[in-house]
Amino acid sequence: MSRRALLTAGFLLTARLPAGTPLRAEAPQGTNESRLPSLGSESAPLPAGAGKNLALASCSVCHSTEMLRQQRLSRSQWTAELNKMIGWGARVAPQDKAVLLDYLAKRFGPANSRFRPLLSPPSGE
Repeated sequence: MSRRALLTAGFLLTARLPAGTPLRAEAPQGTNESRLPSLGSESAPLPAGAGKNLALASCSVCHSTEMLRQQRLSRSQWTAELNKMIGWGARVAPQDKAVLLDYLAKRFGPANSRFRPLLSPPSGE
């Protein structure tokens, strides 16, 4: 589904809510869920480096920064992943591919220890 279609669907869903309906779910105090981020929370930023802006422009259109930060892929795995995503429509200019690949492989390779999981409640609750 395209980003435009997702935005349109989200607009249509929120347009049908009664006025004053909160769009952020707040967990009850004193429960494990009270430590979880609210809907709409911001993800942790990507680490600095050449290629960060390419990753934000190309990857975060569909994926959270946590999705990138948790990866521990080798350079060959990142190459395959990047080619797959480009095949599925990720917009990466041919001249930017090597810079993006270097960024992903260096920051999110097998030795990646930056990621600390973001706790979230199970879906459907």
